[in-house]
Amino acid sequence: MLRFQLSSMKTILLISCLVSFFILSAGQDPEEVIERYSNGKVRAEGWVLNGLKTGPWLFDYPLGVKKEEGVFRQGLKSGEWIGYYDNASVKYHYHFKEGKEHGWCKEFSPEFIILSMGVYAEGRKSGYWQTFYPDGSKKSDAYYEEGRLEKTWTSYYSFGQIEWQGDYKNGSKEGRWTHYDPEGRVLSEGTFHADERSGWWIQRDMDAHLIYEGDFEQGKKNGYFIHYQNGKKQSDGFYSKGVRTGNWRLYDEQGKLKKIIEY
Repeated sequence: MLRFQLSSMKTILLISCLVSFFILSAGQDPEEVIERYSNGKVRAEGWVLNGLKTGPWLFDYPLGVKKEEGVFRQGLKSGEWIGYYDNASVKYHYHFKEGKEHGWCKEFSPEFIILSMGVYAEGRKSGYWQTFYPDGSKKSDAYYEEGRLEKTWTSYYSFGQIEWQGDYKNGSKEGRWTHYDPEGRVLSEGTFHADERSGWWIQRDMDAHLIYEGDFEQGKKNGYFIHYQNGKKQSDGFYSKGVRTGNWRLYDEQGKLKKIIEY
């Protein structure tokens, strides 16, 4: 006998599902199936009709703790499925349609704190999604279309300050992106094209000192570049596809030209 332990409302829905299941299978012989691990513990139990999983099913971990439960229709997951950690706390709530994630889904930490939530449409993330740190503070905001990241994406430090922010287009980083330090100061900033750095970028250290600024193309340094040390100009010159080229000028700590090196 199946060991489902659901809320009263879910029990009503389950009974309704079972009634429909047995009505539809009238004249046939649905078989209750129990699968076991090598240690004899139950791995899964449910019904099979015409060789396909049908109706409520329950899956366990090897030590006998419940792992997952939900309903199959003609061999495919359907409706709400609940997953559990091996300490019996809820791991996720997913909804399925014809075997694919469809509808609201949530994932939880072992302490039952939401780690992510959003909507699936026919197996692909759709619309607004959020993720969270184990303490419940927000980790990221994202937007999906047909499973691809689109529009503005924002990540946060655990105390709420924005860490990264920028846009996606067709699943790739596109346009201006900014990386902030924990105090809200800009660490790096520039543009992406097709998920690669493109155009003018600046990079600072955690003390807000410039490290470099210069041009990128297809993710490689390409064009004029300035390098800094402790916030002071150290050298400048040109890159070609990531390799230094031409004359590079080196400066002393007072910013005076020290030497020129040819590449």
